[in-house]
Amino acid sequence: MKILLAEDHPLFREGLRLILEQDVPGATVIECETLAATLATLRDGPDVDLLILDMQLSDSSGLDGFLALREKFPILPTLIISASEEGDIIRSALSMGASGYLPKSAAPQTFRAALKLVLAGEVYVPVILATAGVTTRKGRQLISLTPRETQVLGLLARDRSNSEIATELGVAENTVRVHVVNILRNLKAHNRGEAVRIAAELNLIEGRSAPA
Repeated sequence: MKILLAEDHPLFREGLRLILEQDVPGATVIECETLAATLATLRDGPDVDLLILDMQLSDSSGLDGFLALREKFPILPTLIISASEEGDIIRSALSMGASGYLPKSAAPQTFRAALKLVLAGEVYVPVILATAGVTTRKGRQLISLTPRETQVLGLLARDRSNSEIATELGVAENTVRVHVVNILRNLKAHNRGEAVRIAAELNLIEGRSAPA
């Protein structure tokens, strides 16, 4: 497997490279510092399996570089990393075909989770939580829910029990318990009802009655 890492900050690039070497044994990691070098590398080596792209390189700004890459390599899986946590930018990147979007403020384990999803052919979607109208949050936070956790959260909003969720999703009840624990931790909720209320306020799910 070949992974192209386009990042112009040496320290950050080194950290990502170390994680890649640990989590993807045998992978060849190719490093570039500019959009021009990235384009040239892809032209010379079309067998790259994944591109990890910093949205702000020295010779590109915003999503322009990604657009240029998509025009020439439309099916190349691309995980965007960026200092920006603007929801509109994230939605735009994903709508343009990015395989995922990871803010640089994310923890290493979040990068690992995103990498695992993207390499499996899925899309990693961070959910930005804004404080408008929400008194339980201070500042802006990034919470990442897996697709399965999002499904579980939706069923919690319908007041399903763990056993009912397990039956509906075809998984073990203990697996559902693990998902619920992760949801509560990510939303910083004390119970299922609070998690549903927070999720509804932040438009993570459609507004529904919270479980008692």
